[in-house]
Amino acid sequence: MKYSDVVIARPGNRAPKTKGALVKVIVVDDNERILASVAAFLSKRGMDVRTASSPIGVRNVAAEFSPDAIVLDVMMPTLPGSKVAELIRGNGTTSEIPIVFYTAMDEQQVHVMSRGVAKSTYVLKSDGVEVLAATIERVAAP
Repeated sequence: MKYSDVVIARPGNRAPKTKGALVKVIVVDDNERILASVAAFLSKRGMDVRTASSPIGVRNVAAEFSPDAIVLDVMMPTLPGSKVAELIRGNGTTSEIPIVFYTAMDEQQVHVMSRGVAKSTYVLKSDGVEVLAATIERVAAP
């Protein structure tokens, strides 16, 4: 790799999204079946998808992949989605990436939780992947 190929990532220095560009998304869920079905659906919808079945290291993957959105399950055994969101927000390179909490949690609880996380929204798993995809496209829009 030549030095000229290196891009220095700085807070707020994400490349502007052009209309029609491929949406890049990271999906994090400890349920492998849900993770695979969501990733397959989003890929068929034309998104560039990376997955993780554990929240550990997601911030580093996000810094390297530079996604347009991160989809986080809220109730994961190793680290809850709200804590992962705090880690993402605490890193200058990833602090501006929109977060979509995707959860089976009670709507009132997730609504309150997501209000405490900047640039975040939520989709209930019972709403389905169509709603999730539309939400990702909305938050990733230029």
